[in-house]
Amino acid sequence: MVAKQPTLQVKSLSTDADAGGRLHLWIACRIESSEAGESGGHNSDGVVRAFRLSSPQVSTWEYDGLQMTVDERDGNLKIITLAGRFDLDACDEIGNDLASHTAAYQGDVIIDLSNVDFIASMAIGMVMSHAKAIHMRRNKIAIVISEGPVGYALKTLSVDQVALLCDSVEEAIVQIRD
Repeated sequence: MVAKQPTLQVKSLSTDADAGGRLHLWIACRIESSEAGESGGHNSDGVVRAFRLSSPQVSTWEYDGLQMTVDERDGNLKIITLAGRFDLDACDEIGNDLASHTAAYQGDVIIDLSNVDFIASMAIGMVMSHAKAIHMRRNKIAIVISEGPVGYALKTLSVDQVALLCDSVEEAIVQIRD
């Protein structure tokens, strides 16, 4: 079999505005691909992704059970907010996208996990890996957690060795700016 190039099919477009007057463009699309290997072909058809492009620099992606919003502020701060279940399936889906917002970014980063209601150990490892990379670049990293199982797990695993642990995004901004 010959490898087929992935195709992107836009399923729907819509716009809305939030209370702050920011315009959002929602795009739902289907990614279809077929990869051929020596033992035959592996089809990965029908992966549906939805994401939102906002003004000025806020974007949102939706995965199965997990939402990621990226807010770039003043060129030196990026706030990545995750909400939902950060399970193994979400790790597979979000891994490259999360890395693209942390790996090459040369500013400070806040990862808001306060609205994550479940986090798999693999997801904790992913967050820790990104936090260590940011810390090694001498940039600041803060992780926003809530009281509950996710916050408890991160505190127990000594995430505060590489990242500031904060109760809110506002507190994280203050801590990073100090």
